[in-house]
Amino acid sequence: MSKFKKFAGNSTGIRNRLFTETIAITLIFTLLVLCFNSSFTEKIFINRTKKEMCSIAEKIKTYDLLSTSYYKDISELESLTNAYIEIYSLVTETIIYATKNNDYLYGGQLNTSDTKEKLLRTIKMPELNSDGSFFDTKQEIKGTAKYIVYNSVIGDFFAVRIYESLDVVESTSKLARDFINIFCAALFIVITSLLIVYENLYTKPILTVNNVAKKMAQLDFTQRCPKSKIREINELGKSLNQLSSALDMSLVDLREKNKQLEMDIYKEQQIDKAKNEFISNASHELKTPISIIQGYAEGLKIGITDGEDAEEYCDIIMEEAQKMNALVINLLEICQYESGVHKFKKENFNILYVTESLLRPRIKLLKDDGITLCININAGYEGCADVSSIDTIINNYVSNAVSHASGKKLILICCKDIGDKFRFSVYNSGQNISDEDIDRIWDSFYRADKAHSRAEGRFGLGLSFVKSIQELHKNGYGVINRPDGVEFWIDIDKAKPEDEDED
Repeated sequence: MSKFKKFAGNSTGIRNRLFTETIAITLIFTLLVLCFNSSFTEKIFINRTKKEMCSIAEKIKTYDLLSTSYYKDISELESLTNAYIEIYSLVTETIIYATKNNDYLYGGQLNTSDTKEKLLRTIKMPELNSDGSFFDTKQEIKGTAKYIVYNSVIGDFFAVRIYESLDVVESTSKLARDFINIFCAALFIVITSLLIVYENLYTKPILTVNNVAKKMAQLDFTQRCPKSKIREINELGKSLNQLSSALDMSLVDLREKNKQLEMDIYKEQQIDKAKNEFISNASHELKTPISIIQGYAEGLKIGITDGEDAEEYCDIIMEEAQKMNALVINLLEICQYESGVHKFKKENFNILYVTESLLRPRIKLLKDDGITLCININAGYEGCADVSSIDTIINNYVSNAVSHASGKKLILICCKDIGDKFRFSVYNSGQNISDEDIDRIWDSFYRADKAHSRAEGRFGLGLSFVKSIQELHKNGYGVINRPDGVEFWIDIDKAKPEDEDED
């Protein structure tokens, strides 16, 4: 039932059209053959019989009537053609040759009343030919047998009658008609069966190609046309597969470019946002010292103080000016790092030596503040980087650790081998960084503890330096909240052989 519905619902498809039209043509051809067979087969057999009878008469005319073998020749001809032959005189109307009960009797020995002519009656008007010969259709007077009778003249004095059984002709033509009818029916069945086979052979690949094309229209390029035994369909499938592959590659490339474009737009938006925040933060950071300088300068100008107070005012103005100068220098350095203007001079260095050299001046101050400093670095660890930049990172990490150290007041500096790099870390005991702040501490001017940082004269640029320097080195950086403190880390390239060129 489902197949019928599918067939009916897709009546305009190539498969159904091919099947329907071919069946219709075959059926029409079969019906025409059957009609022709019904109408003309018997006539064709009768006409053929008449032509054979004419040929027999013409052959008899070639025999010599005076020959001693005349009657024997006619008898043999009669047995060969299965016809009845009578020869009679036109002058005396006597029979000189006739057939009776398959016995051949000759001139004068046969009673004319016993000839077939006397036993038959005409049932159809004679058909006269131009040479005087004619055909009769006769039936036995005492029976039902029918005959076709051909009458023709032999010379000037004799004539011949040739009899062919019309019943035999009709039964033969009926047998031929039945055979043709059965053959047509069988042929129709065979053609229909072959049509179903070839319909699947030819239309199935076309429908498969059509389904692949529909998938392509839906931007699904995963389907492929299978190989076909039909050369044209196989070539079409190959072309469609090539087109599908090309479109798939183009679509993938377009998606990648679109994704890259979205990332670029997002990155540009983030850059614009960062620029706006940077300008806002820089303006805010500069606003406070400028306001202080302006206030104290106006006080000195109008003379609201003198002596030691005036000197204090000048010290405050100088201190705020120094902060402004340090801020501007830091901003310029960040711009150089982020724009790539700053040129790195990468060289091999001993990580422990650089760390101890940088922290040696701070050891006494750290002890005075009650902070314990521990350095756990293998003396053989050799790194490769811009040493001044590494100094800046270590200084910023340690300054940050000193600022936030609490509880045990422990600062632990470590370095471990992680394969092709060293991981340098600075840990300080104290409070963890909140989830809200942990992703933003690398932004310029961002300070998780704004009041504390401001009191120490810090602007929130230290970790921004770390981010820029590490990105230029193409190395990682990050922060990890430990159970009782915070650990900041960076990756450092391992030292390279001295004869290898450095970038």
